[in-house]
Amino acid sequence: MVGSFGTLGLFAEVTIRTNPIPTTSRWFTAASKDPQGVLESTYKPSAILWDGETVWVQLEGHKPDVQKQLKKLLSIGNYEEVEGAPGLPRYRWSIAPADALRINRKTLVILWLQSVLGMSGLISLRAEKK
Repeated sequence: MVGSFGTLGLFAEVTIRTNPIPTTSRWFTAASKDPQGVLESTYKPSAILWDGETVWVQLEGHKPDVQKQLKKLLSIGNYEEVEGAPGLPRYRWSIAPADALRINRKTLVILWLQSVLGMSGLISLRAEKK
């Protein structure tokens, strides 16, 4: 590596961390107006999708861990297992979670995404206005 002032630098040690492919991956859905409850009751769900009426939850990991998380999920709602995630619209809007409350839900079909990394976004049938 060469720095901006022509100095040289070397890496003495490099640590690469990887995440293994989960042995179990299952999707669940329920009619719910509270996706935040899923986030609070389960340990790091892989995905939470919400369209204002229905919540989809993806749980991944080792089978016993997924079973344990499923018990917690069933304690807050009547979740049923489904084949996979719902089909998503084609546009993704990057937006702060607080600003998502200002979106006019009557004119857009949106899904709110909450990932393990804490990133949020909206998925819409329409492109984001610039």
